[in-house]
Amino acid sequence: MPAAQPPKKFTAPPLRTISTAHCQASGTATASTTASAPCPCGVSARDERTAIGVVDPAPAQHAALRARFPRADVAAAAAESATLARSHLIVLAVKPQQMRDAVRPLLPFLGASRPVVLSIAAGIRLTDLQRWLGGYDQLVRAMPNTPALIGRGIAGVYAAPSVDAAGRELAGGVLAAGGEVVWVND
Repeated sequence: MPAAQPPKKFTAPPLRTISTAHCQASGTATASTTASAPCPCGVSARDERTAIGVVDPAPAQHAALRARFPRADVAAAAAESATLARSHLIVLAVKPQQMRDAVRPLLPFLGASRPVVLSIAAGIRLTDLQRWLGGYDQLVRAMPNTPALIGRGIAGVYAAPSVDAAGRELAGGVLAAGGEVVWVND
């Protein structure tokens, strides 16, 4: 059996901002790992070039998230996030049944900067996500598997045709922290 490989580290280009929207369950999972480890998407709190914003409606998770990511902007709602407006990538890590409610508050933040919105929620079609986001088209859908939590997974990824190569590279770079990334065309 080959030796275990350490998780790949996401290295952000200069001045990249990544925001994540978490439900209570995913916030719990994120906050439960060690403070020195990268978050499940591979972003390291120690990377000075990456600003991290986390929106988690569970107040109990805020202290743990702030301890884990001391430079992160942790907010209970999108409207309270200082990072969201300048994000290049927004990762939606919510339960499928919470997605519609989770994306509504994002609408004001999808303006001029045109961030890529990456959904890792099972069973959410891009056509539904696009409709809930008022026709917004910079969307990527991924389905990583459980071994991604230790950097040994694989994620099937689809990008809407309007997502350019830079947007695909940004989403793929974050997902690569969990293991192999396989792009599909439909």
